[in-house]
Amino acid sequence: MTKKKKQQEKIISSTINQKKFGIAGLIILSIIFIYHIESFKFVQDDSFITFRYIKNFIAGNGLVFNIGERVEGYTTFLWTILLALPAKLGFDIITTSQYLGVFFGIATLFITYLLSIKLNVQVRPFIFNLIAVLLFTASSAAAYWFISGMETAFFTFLTALSMFLFLQEKNQTKKFYYTPVTFFLLSLTRPEGMFLLGLSIIFLLYELVTLKERIKQIQLFKKILLWVIIYLVPTGIFMGWRLSYYGYLFPNTYYAKAGISVEYFKAGLDYFIKFAENYLLWGALLILPFYLLIKRKWNNDLLYCTYIIIAYSAYIIIVGGDVLAAFRFFIPILPIIYLLIQESFYELYKLIEAKYSQIKYIVYALIVLLTYYTYATPKDYVRRYQMLENGLVEKMKWYGLWIKSKSNPNTVIAASTIGAISYYSEVTLIDMLGLTDETIAHKPEKIFGLTSGWKERNYNATYVLSRKPDWICFSTGYKPSAFAERALFLKKEFRQLYYPYYFHLNGNINDIGIIYKRASGPLPDSLQVVDEDINPDFINNFYEGVNRIDRWPNDALEYFQKSLRQAPKDFPLLYEAIARAYMRLERYNEAIQYYEKAISIDPRMVESRNFLGYLALQRKDFETAKRHFEALTYYDPDYSIGWTLLGHAYSGLNDLEKAKQAYSMALKITPNNSEAAGGLRQIGSK
Repeated sequence: MTKKKKQQEKIISSTINQKKFGIAGLIILSIIFIYHIESFKFVQDDSFITFRYIKNFIAGNGLVFNIGERVEGYTTFLWTILLALPAKLGFDIITTSQYLGVFFGIATLFITYLLSIKLNVQVRPFIFNLIAVLLFTASSAAAYWFISGMETAFFTFLTALSMFLFLQEKNQTKKFYYTPVTFFLLSLTRPEGMFLLGLSIIFLLYELVTLKERIKQIQLFKKILLWVIIYLVPTGIFMGWRLSYYGYLFPNTYYAKAGISVEYFKAGLDYFIKFAENYLLWGALLILPFYLLIKRKWNNDLLYCTYIIIAYSAYIIIVGGDVLAAFRFFIPILPIIYLLIQESFYELYKLIEAKYSQIKYIVYALIVLLTYYTYATPKDYVRRYQMLENGLVEKMKWYGLWIKSKSNPNTVIAASTIGAISYYSEVTLIDMLGLTDETIAHKPEKIFGLTSGWKERNYNATYVLSRKPDWICFSTGYKPSAFAERALFLKKEFRQLYYPYYFHLNGNINDIGIIYKRASGPLPDSLQVVDEDINPDFINNFYEGVNRIDRWPNDALEYFQKSLRQAPKDFPLLYEAIARAYMRLERYNEAIQYYEKAISIDPRMVESRNFLGYLALQRKDFETAKRHFEALTYYDPDYSIGWTLLGHAYSGLNDLEKAKQAYSMALKITPNNSEAAGGLRQIGSK
């Protein structure tokens, strides 16, 4: 056998081993990735918005959020349709979305592996075709979003597939291409797909300009034209349907969220810095693509990947990043980032092997360290948000189910966190942020002086109140956090018609929800003392004070004093909050004064009634206690604790029949109310 033939056989054998070990490694990493994804099992609240659209769609009510209102409040048409098919067949939407997320997560690993081979066709140690897959497997953010029920895994898979086909087909000559088709599907999944297609066409034009052969220029120009036609024809049909069905060329969320400003840029930059800290060694790894391009002599495939990463990252920064945690917007380009890191490691390996062969395996150690860093650094951060989101979804689920139990076909609610509460309540819901509401998205109301940490800045409190919602729900209970929530307090109608209503989640005495209830009528004229000229900063100071009551009550009181100087006189929540701060400081006389002040402004204040009534019970002033608790249960009949304490007051007055009725009502609301059960037993023993 000749020496040349031996070398050829050796290359063939190495190639076979590379593929064999590569596939084996890919399968092992896929299994690990499934476990990693499952460890973050949860459902993002925003997913329920899509689920509600699907529920209405398969019920024959159209692709709508509220029946009869055609508003495109989702940004993922294809994901919605994809989930609707199994939902129509009877499969659970939530579970299906999670399984599909895992499936497309594994599919992303396989496409990433194919991209590895595409970017470097050399025979090399198999590990260098798996580094990107390994790093992506270790990414807690990817695992988090792929099980969330949202479209992130599907969009990431289609992004990787589109880029793979782009690199595969851009230099081929054939009658039909799949690249524009996958970019079309990508665009149907999220609007950013259009942006990625535009970037890819620009890159082809760059290649067209840099070509020196006229024939190749003509061929590439024809290809660009064909791709654009293949993409635009179905896109045009879809846009025509969207315009005819919803009335606008872009999703309603675009109009509700879109904006370019200094605030958005700062938020986007902070978002990028946080991502770089967790996944790019504080940005140091961004140097690698440029090192790689120099070593590979500006290889066009690598240049395309680098260009996409830079342009897409710039887009994320400009639009202000994401309102949701855990780097969702960066996940679709994360495999591409890891591919460039992988190829940089291989160049480093070759460099060390050529000059210092005995220490070349230090590169493997660096890969292990980077994998550990990728897994360990953001893990606790992502885990914390998973737990917070689980808690939020569970709470809003029970809010929704409770509202459903109290609703009728005409019930209307308004909320700022609309996912699970809308899905489980099944009532007409006004999205106060405008994502699923046309009026708020297109005709927002602006009030100078309001501040908030929320990115969603569109609201229209006048419009929300004009629809007379029966309930208004804040995700933080009674505390106004979002711009849309704070704006309500500047309206006389809200302050006088709505009051905090306490109820129990899942019939549990220990789980208390708070929602604003619309009263049947305004306060008596004698209590309607209103300042028309209001400084909006009063609600900002109120919020800051409430946030400090438990840990820094003295600081809270400083904010409340500022708010008092600015607030309208018909704002009893401020007096309740001041009383609560004095309670934390054990200054009970001051607390009593402010609770009484709150009731003098608005007799519906549940917390004030509860405290003053309880204090009267302690003093054995049962008549005063009865007065407070009768008022409490009149205004808030779903608050079990109020009925229990009313039972104590009746028992103290020796009105045992009424005490029995009060305790029974408390137990009907919350069967695990041991205090009410004890009261009943005590009556029975008399």
